[in-house]
Amino acid sequence: MKDGVCPACRKKDPLFEARKDQAKDSARDLERQAANVMNEIRSEFPSYVRDAVDITDSTAYGLTANEWADFEEWRHTPAGREISNLVVRYALQMKRRGWEHFAIEAVVNKIRWEQALKHGPEDGDSFRINNNWKKRLAIWAMTRSDDLKGFFRLRETH
Repeated sequence: MKDGVCPACRKKDPLFEARKDQAKDSARDLERQAANVMNEIRSEFPSYVRDAVDITDSTAYGLTANEWADFEEWRHTPAGREISNLVVRYALQMKRRGWEHFAIEAVVNKIRWEQALKHGPEDGDSFRINNNWKKRLAIWAMTRSDDLKGFFRLRETH
């Protein structure tokens, strides 16, 4: 039926326009519901990774909201704050020295070395950097400064 006219009898369906409007309303409702679900899923992640959330598997950069929450909890500890800020500071130093890209592994190992010297073995446990934090530290650091956007290359998570 084209434009509400029956090809066989050439009569106009009086409900055609109403059905068409109803279908448009249903489509808009579905779009709104989908947007609400996407926003709800994104809201579970830290603000700096929300644009990277993959709705199909509810991850950001291959990590779940719970994994990001664990990182955020650590990042707000005294050691996490100090280490996070050092990552940004050292990355900016390397960027200003001329490096377009650098390895988070090298930055983290520099911090590990310095923290071990600074705090010694008696306080070393509180300043350990879990290897799982490296990717998250790199992502967090790249959101702290426009100069660091894309500075660390991220591997795909399998």
